[in-house]
Amino acid sequence: METYRPHLAYKGSRTYVHGTTLYQSILKGAAETGLGTPDGKIRIDLHKQLHRQADFVYLTPADDAGAPDDAVAAFTLGIGPDTVKGWVAPAGDEVTQSEPYDEDQILARAKITDQAISLKNAPGFDPIEVTTCLAVKIHNTLSPPPAGQKWLLARVTLAQPFRDEDVRDISLQVTRFVGGRFSETVIRRAGEKIGSFNFLLGAVSA
Repeated sequence: METYRPHLAYKGSRTYVHGTTLYQSILKGAAETGLGTPDGKIRIDLHKQLHRQADFVYLTPADDAGAPDDAVAAFTLGIGPDTVKGWVAPAGDEVTQSEPYDEDQILARAKITDQAISLKNAPGFDPIEVTTCLAVKIHNTLSPPPAGQKWLLARVTLAQPFRDEDVRDISLQVTRFVGGRFSETVIRRAGEKIGSFNFLLGAVSA
């Protein structure tokens, strides 16, 4: 078992650790702990909102430990021939710092057509930030959330980790809403499917 504890910050005006931060930290932690750089299939399930610093725990093949009840996320990473599983759980002080996150710069370059949103380039932003921002925008457009709720990222599924070149011609299409509270969004690069997001309509906890 390997554990990585980065210093987490909120993004923009949010009062919870953003899913993009968890994605970035999960991938970085795999490399920092010596497990290797993820290069295969990725699945990240986001269960709860995070307001504290956290342990990112990576299991080795010999480990049979289970995630604690307060885990906020679980993940599976393809690293070379191996599949590494793990979780994220609160461990430490409350998050107190925020970092700038100007999504308007991304949205200014985006175009909505029917149930899809596309973008050709967004310099200065990580691909997970670009795609998540676009996904939230198309959700808010197609199914505006009621007061006090918002569309929250619940699952990331990718054929391989995002690459910078992915957002040079990226599009996201909402393929279904389930009960008005769940959704599935396909992510395509230059027309080719590279993954999907699932979103959940929920309240932001303090």
